[in-house]
Amino acid sequence: MAGYRVEAISSGPQPALSSHTTLALSRVDAVLNTMTVLGHSQHDDYYENYRSNCITLASADAELNLEGNYIHRLPEEIQTLLHLRVINLSRNKFRHFPEQLTSLQALETINLEENEIVDVPVEKLALMESLQSVNLMSNPLNEEVRVIARPLIKFNLLMSPAIPQV
Repeated sequence: MAGYRVEAISSGPQPALSSHTTLALSRVDAVLNTMTVLGHSQHDDYYENYRSNCITLASADAELNLEGNYIHRLPEEIQTLLHLRVINLSRNKFRHFPEQLTSLQALETINLEENEIVDVPVEKLALMESLQSVNLMSNPLNEEVRVIARPLIKFNLLMSPAIPQV
C-alpha cells in the first residue's frame, strides 16, 4: 500500500498528491493550527511537535499520531477529517473522552492509553460501524463503563483491570 510520510506539512518539495490527499493535508494542518490557538503554544517548540508527528496518508487511509503531547482536548475541526481511520492520542492529558471522534464514521482504531479518562460514551461508540478497537488501558475508568461496555460493543475494547476499592 503506497503512502506518504509527512514530517512537516508545509516544508520542502512533496511527491505529487491527489486532490483528495491534498485536501486531507490541509484539514490536518487546520486542526493543528487550531490546537495551537487553543493554548498549546506556550512552549516554543510545541506546535512543531504536532506538525512533526507521523501523519501517514494513503489513497483512502489516514492516521494521525498525537501521542505524548500533553493534549487535554481536541478542537471541533477534528470532525473534518472524514477519512481518518486511526488516531493515537495515548500518553496525553485527556480527562474526558473526546466525543468529536464519535462523528468520524471511517474511524477504525482509537488509542487513548495512559490518559485520565473516567467516563466513555459507550452508546455512541457502539453506533460506529467501522470501529474495530478502542484502547483505554491505564485510564481510571468508572465502574459503570466497565459494566455497560461489554454487552453493547462489537469492537475490541482494551481496559486495565479494575482497581479494588479499599
